[in-house]
Amino acid sequence: MSMISKYNTFLGERLFESAISESMIYYTKEFKDALSKLSLKSKIAKDLIEVEYTDVKPDMTFIGMSDKEGYFSFTQIKKAVNAIKKAGEILAAENEDSWSFDFKSRITDIWKRIEDGTTSQSSVNYLYSSEPWNLKDKARSDAKIAKLVNQIFPDKYNNKEIEEFTNMFKKVEESSDEFEIVYGTDILHWYSESNYSESKGELGTSCMRYNRCRDYLKIYSENPEVCRLLILKTEDGKKIKGRALVWKIKEIRPKSKIANEEGDLLKGVEYYMDRIYAIDDATKQMFQEHADGQGWLKRLTSSYGDCQDFKLGEQAYKRIFATVQLKKWEFEEYPYMDTFKRLDTDSGILINDDNQDEEGYYVMTETDGQYTDTSGKWSDYFDERIPENEAMYSDALRDWIWRDTAREVQIGRHQGWYPEVYEEVIKDCVTGRWLHESDAIYSDQYNDYFFEEDAIEVITNIGSDSSLDYLDSSYGTMSDNDDNIVWYNQLECSDYLSLHGAEDYIDKDILEISDETGKYYIDYLNVKAYKTEKGSFIKEDCIALGLNPDEKKSYYTDSISYNFKMDKETKNNLYKALREKASELKRIVSGKQTELEFDKEEQKEYIKAKSKLLESINVRIYEFDKWVE
Repeated sequence: MSMISKYNTFLGERLFESAISESMIYYTKEFKDALSKLSLKSKIAKDLIEVEYTDVKPDMTFIGMSDKEGYFSFTQIKKAVNAIKKAGEILAAENEDSWSFDFKSRITDIWKRIEDGTTSQSSVNYLYSSEPWNLKDKARSDAKIAKLVNQIFPDKYNNKEIEEFTNMFKKVEESSDEFEIVYGTDILHWYSESNYSESKGELGTSCMRYNRCRDYLKIYSENPEVCRLLILKTEDGKKIKGRALVWKIKEIRPKSKIANEEGDLLKGVEYYMDRIYAIDDATKQMFQEHADGQGWLKRLTSSYGDCQDFKLGEQAYKRIFATVQLKKWEFEEYPYMDTFKRLDTDSGILINDDNQDEEGYYVMTETDGQYTDTSGKWSDYFDERIPENEAMYSDALRDWIWRDTAREVQIGRHQGWYPEVYEEVIKDCVTGRWLHESDAIYSDQYNDYFFEEDAIEVITNIGSDSSLDYLDSSYGTMSDNDDNIVWYNQLECSDYLSLHGAEDYIDKDILEISDETGKYYIDYLNVKAYKTEKGSFIKEDCIALGLNPDEKKSYYTDSISYNFKMDKETKNNLYKALREKASELKRIVSGKQTELEFDKEEQKEYIKAKSKLLESINVRIYEFDKWVE
């Protein structure tokens, strides 16, 4: 170093030590990148990053890298503002005729933002390295990095800690690789597949590479204290060839008993490099070597379930328990996590397993932003965990089921709540109530099931072969809750049914209500009765008795009620009249008796009508014979 250079450095350090006014501190991109690289290993570097954009002592800003080893360069805030003002004045003078707005006001806004801390990182970089501002060449001074630490954090760090940081700072520029550590929203940027150099290898097939996954990644971007992203850029710095998360470990220990010396080695590890996503194996190897050079723990393999097997250098460690403490962890969506799959929702601690047996955790193994909430209740039936506010306990199954779709069985031997998809729970086809199939009975009448305890035998048919001494009937199984059944006493033939011991329910499907009596008659045995001066009779009986049936005075009943209710004397007289009428008609049809003289065609039609009536009377006699004592 020349005498002049030494003297300039001496002046810079004296200037640095003597400046005690507060200043808004800004870092150039190169200086900030250097601190970022060191922040995973140095608490000092992390603290320096955190004070950017704050008021500090001494008066210094636009801090950048120096050409001298172990030094940094800076500008005092007033000199920086003056340089901006002067450059602005020169620019305004050179373009006086072409400005169509208040350029002076714009320049004032720039330096005011520098003074109050509202300027952006991009503005800092632009003012530092671009014409006409070019602050990197104006009013710059150099000072040792150790003095920067002591001035900003007086008495916080001892000499040894500062010396270690200084040595790391000296070496930070020696690295010739293209690795860079990013954090915050930069993680979202480099996760996007649009920033990959090639769409191949594990990088090109990563499930989190899509832009739609940005919202899932907040657990990374909003925890810069413990989560960074290591990227390997292309030569032009516009794309990446690989990426891997780097976590700051809270706790690490063997899950099983291993040699004490191995356990001791793990206790000294602070950082863990997660699964590597790279375009090829060669790039992947570069990441592994970089991790080894940094003293980081790394994954043993890239397989799905290998989240507890690690390597430190060439030494493998299996079945390791590790945690990360997050500051922010309550998000709506989460990424697929390669290693720290389980999140304690109370403490914000990440754990390197996917255990779903313990309550109070999120297990992040989905690729669509969803996760498994173990704070719910585990259901053996559904083989999944149900959120607590959506779960209910089924005593019947002795298991947890979904509340919204549960069905309650309130009858039978198997009462309780069941899942909607539980096949052994069926609906009572009559009442609509849910019941267990073992408490159900099948009915041919319904072609369906209903509650067995509601089952009764119901008359479902009364045949035409019924007589005074014989009831021709059949029964079916129906529900006593069915509105489509009536008690026998509501039928016109109730006395007949009672006589034959059929005091039972009747299926209304075979009945019809009489307009005459308001009671039920058997629909398919219906007959039309006509009111006459001698009583009500069906048409054939009216003819036999010489009565004129009047359609206006007719009504329907069933043949059983009609025949059974007729008194004995009337039956005998009617029976005699029917037989006599039949004999008369036989003579006419046979030609032995002619009531009137007709021409040939009329005679033919007359005989035909009498034949038809004779047939009807004979059927009536045959039927009536069953009802006469």
